[in-house]
Amino acid sequence: MRIAHLHTFIWWSLFKYFFLILTCAIPPILMTIFGILTVFNVKKLRTQVGPQNNDARNERLRSKDRQLIIMLLIQVLMTILCTLPFSVANITSMIFQYLITLSDYGDAINTFYSNLSRLINYFNPVVGLYIYINYQVWKILYHWTDEDKFVELHMKKQYQEW
Repeated sequence: MRIAHLHTFIWWSLFKYFFLILTCAIPPILMTIFGILTVFNVKKLRTQVGPQNNDARNERLRSKDRQLIIMLLIQVLMTILCTLPFSVANITSMIFQYLITLSDYGDAINTFYSNLSRLINYFNPVVGLYIYINYQVWKILYHWTDEDKFVELHMKKQYQEW
Protein backbone atom coordinates (compact mmCIF):
# COMPACT_ATOMS: atom_id res chain seq x y z
CA MET A 1 0.00 0.00 0.00
CA ARG A 2 2.77 2.41 0.87
CA ILE A 3 4.72 1.74 -2.34
CA ALA A 4 1.62 2.41 -4.47
CA HIS A 5 1.03 5.65 -2.59
CA LEU A 6 4.66 6.67 -3.13
CA HIS A 7 4.45 5.94 -6.87
CA THR A 8 1.20 7.92 -7.14
CA PHE A 9 2.78 10.81 -5.25
CA ILE A 10 5.88 10.81 -7.48
CA TRP A 11 3.83 10.49 -10.66
CA TRP A 12 1.46 13.30 -9.62
CA SER A 13 4.36 15.59 -8.69
CA LEU A 14 6.14 14.95 -11.99
CA PHE A 15 2.90 15.50 -13.89
CA LYS A 16 2.34 18.85 -12.16
CA TYR A 17 5.86 20.04 -13.00
CA PHE A 18 5.60 18.80 -16.58
CA PHE A 19 2.17 20.42 -16.99
CA LEU A 20 3.44 23.67 -15.48
CA ILE A 21 6.40 23.80 -17.85
CA LEU A 22 4.44 22.69 -20.90
CA THR A 23 1.46 25.02 -20.50
CA CYS A 24 2.80 28.01 -18.58
CA ALA A 25 6.48 28.46 -19.39
CA ILE A 26 7.07 27.27 -22.95
CA PRO A 27 4.26 29.12 -24.84
CA PRO A 28 5.07 32.66 -23.61
CA ILE A 29 8.80 32.09 -24.08
CA LEU A 30 8.38 30.78 -27.63
CA MET A 31 5.86 33.51 -28.51
CA THR A 32 8.25 36.17 -27.23
CA ILE A 33 11.20 34.74 -29.16
CA PHE A 34 9.30 34.35 -32.43
CA GLY A 35 7.58 37.71 -31.96
CA ILE A 36 10.92 39.47 -31.63
CA LEU A 37 12.22 37.58 -34.67
CA THR A 38 9.11 38.62 -36.63
CA VAL A 39 9.58 42.28 -35.73
CA PHE A 40 13.23 42.17 -36.79
CA ASN A 41 12.33 40.35 -40.00
CA VAL A 42 9.67 42.92 -40.91
CA LYS A 43 12.09 45.78 -40.33
CA LYS A 44 14.84 44.00 -42.26
CA LEU A 45 12.46 43.23 -45.13
CA ARG A 46 11.44 46.89 -45.48
CA THR A 47 15.05 48.08 -45.50
CA GLN A 48 16.12 45.50 -48.10
CA VAL A 49 13.52 46.62 -50.61
CA GLY A 50 14.87 49.36 -52.84
CA PRO A 51 13.61 52.92 -52.43
CA GLN A 52 10.34 53.57 -54.18
CA ASN A 53 8.91 56.91 -55.11
CA ASN A 54 5.37 55.91 -54.25
CA ASP A 55 4.87 57.62 -50.88
CA ALA A 56 1.30 56.42 -50.46
CA ARG A 57 2.30 52.79 -50.93
CA ASN A 58 5.21 53.13 -48.51
CA GLU A 59 2.94 54.76 -45.94
CA ARG A 60 0.40 51.95 -46.27
CA LEU A 61 3.15 49.33 -45.86
CA ARG A 62 4.49 51.06 -42.75
CA SER A 63 0.96 51.29 -41.39
CA LYS A 64 0.40 47.56 -41.97
CA ASP A 65 3.76 46.78 -40.35
CA ARG A 66 2.82 48.84 -37.27
CA GLN A 67 -0.54 47.09 -37.06
CA LEU A 68 1.15 43.68 -37.30
CA ILE A 69 3.63 44.57 -34.57
CA ILE A 70 0.89 45.94 -32.29
CA MET A 71 -1.26 42.84 -32.80
CA LEU A 72 1.72 40.59 -32.12
CA LEU A 73 2.68 42.44 -28.94
CA ILE A 74 -0.91 42.34 -27.68
CA GLN A 75 -1.05 38.60 -28.39
CA VAL A 76 2.16 37.91 -26.44
CA LEU A 77 1.11 40.18 -23.56
CA MET A 78 -2.33 38.58 -23.31
CA THR A 79 -0.80 35.08 -23.36
CA ILE A 80 1.53 36.01 -20.53
CA LEU A 81 -1.29 37.64 -18.56
CA CYS A 82 -3.51 34.57 -19.02
CA THR A 83 -0.90 32.00 -18.05
CA LEU A 84 0.86 33.87 -15.22
CA PRO A 85 -1.93 33.50 -12.60
CA PHE A 86 -2.31 29.81 -13.45
CA SER A 87 1.39 29.13 -13.03
CA VAL A 88 1.51 31.04 -9.73
CA ALA A 89 -1.55 29.14 -8.47
CA ASN A 90 0.04 25.81 -9.41
CA ILE A 91 3.31 26.67 -7.71
CA THR A 92 1.58 27.85 -4.56
CA SER A 93 -0.68 24.79 -4.49
CA MET A 94 2.40 22.55 -4.75
CA ILE A 95 4.01 24.44 -1.88
CA PHE A 96 0.89 24.42 0.27
CA GLN A 97 0.07 20.79 -0.47
CA TYR A 98 3.39 19.29 0.57
CA LEU A 99 5.15 21.80 2.81
CA ILE A 100 2.55 23.83 4.69
CA THR A 101 -0.68 22.62 6.23
CA LEU A 102 -3.52 25.06 5.74
CA SER A 103 -6.65 25.55 7.76
CA ASP A 104 -10.02 24.94 6.14
CA TYR A 105 -10.33 28.66 5.40
CA GLY A 106 -6.85 28.80 3.84
CA ASP A 107 -7.57 25.68 1.81
CA ALA A 108 -10.82 27.24 0.53
CA ILE A 109 -8.98 30.42 -0.50
CA ASN A 110 -6.29 28.37 -2.25
CA THR A 111 -8.95 26.33 -4.09
CA PHE A 112 -10.84 29.48 -5.13
CA TYR A 113 -7.66 31.13 -6.43
CA SER A 114 -6.70 27.93 -8.26
CA ASN A 115 -10.12 27.69 -9.95
CA LEU A 116 -10.15 31.40 -10.85
CA SER A 117 -6.67 31.19 -12.36
CA ARG A 118 -7.67 28.06 -14.30
CA LEU A 119 -10.67 29.96 -15.69
CA ILE A 120 -8.41 32.83 -16.76
CA ASN A 121 -6.04 30.33 -18.37
CA TYR A 122 -8.92 28.96 -20.47
CA PHE A 123 -9.11 32.36 -22.21
CA ASN A 124 -5.60 31.83 -23.61
CA PRO A 125 -6.54 29.78 -26.73
CA VAL A 126 -9.15 32.31 -27.87
CA VAL A 127 -7.08 35.46 -27.39
CA GLY A 128 -5.99 35.39 -31.03
CA LEU A 129 -9.61 35.27 -32.16
CA TYR A 130 -10.56 38.22 -29.95
CA ILE A 131 -7.63 40.26 -31.25
CA TYR A 132 -8.49 39.43 -34.87
CA ILE A 133 -12.19 40.33 -34.41
CA ASN A 134 -11.33 43.59 -32.64
CA TYR A 135 -8.87 44.44 -35.42
CA GLN A 136 -11.51 43.80 -38.08
CA VAL A 137 -14.07 45.97 -36.25
CA TRP A 138 -11.46 48.71 -35.74
CA LYS A 139 -10.52 48.52 -39.42
CA ILE A 140 -14.17 48.88 -40.46
CA LEU A 141 -14.83 51.79 -38.10
CA TYR A 142 -11.63 53.76 -38.69
CA HIS A 143 -10.58 52.69 -42.17
CA TRP A 144 -11.93 55.83 -43.81
CA THR A 145 -9.17 57.96 -42.27
CA ASP A 146 -6.48 55.80 -43.90
CA GLU A 147 -8.25 56.01 -47.25
CA ASP A 148 -8.52 59.79 -46.96
CA LYS A 149 -4.77 59.98 -46.33
CA PHE A 150 -4.14 57.68 -49.29
CA VAL A 151 -6.39 59.71 -51.62
CA GLU A 152 -4.86 62.97 -50.39
CA LEU A 153 -1.28 61.75 -50.99
CA HIS A 154 -2.21 60.29 -54.37
CA MET A 155 -3.92 63.51 -55.47
CA LYS A 156 -1.00 65.59 -54.23
CA LYS A 157 1.43 63.48 -56.26
CA GLN A 158 -0.70 63.73 -59.40
CA TYR A 159 -0.98 67.49 -58.94
CA GLN A 160 2.80 67.78 -58.61
CA GLU A 161 3.34 65.76 -61.78
CA TRP A 162 0.94 68.03 -63.66
